[in-house]
Amino acid sequence: MFPFLKDKPIKIRFFMSPETNKKQYTVFDQITIDRLRHGDRSDERLYIMMSHFMVDEKNQFIGEEKGMKILEKLTSEDSEQVIKQFLEAFQNTAVNPPSGNGSTSTPEAGLVETLPAGSQR
Repeated sequence: MFPFLKDKPIKIRFFMSPETNKKQYTVFDQITIDRLRHGDRSDERLYIMMSHFMVDEKNQFIGEEKGMKILEKLTSEDSEQVIKQFLEAFQNTAVNPPSGNGSTSTPEAGLVETLPAGSQR
């Protein structure tokens, strides 16, 4: 499912949509987002949150345990790229998008597939 051999890339896939976000998003995740907004970037909490949205090639959620095993293998440099892509995608399909912007559109579902730079070593 996710190769970790040195000659093969690590693929990380996240799936987000307003509907699935409501099912996958936990109180723990809300606390993580609140802390991020206040400048506290506790990577462990963020990795756990990211694992809640990780999917396999069939877009089936893989769960926190499997997700964490994959994320733990990232280098510091690679994790920065993955975190950035995750947060951008999450913001685009937020559970509670900011109000007052005049927009009536609903965020679209999205599959984010990232290939960390270091995974091609």
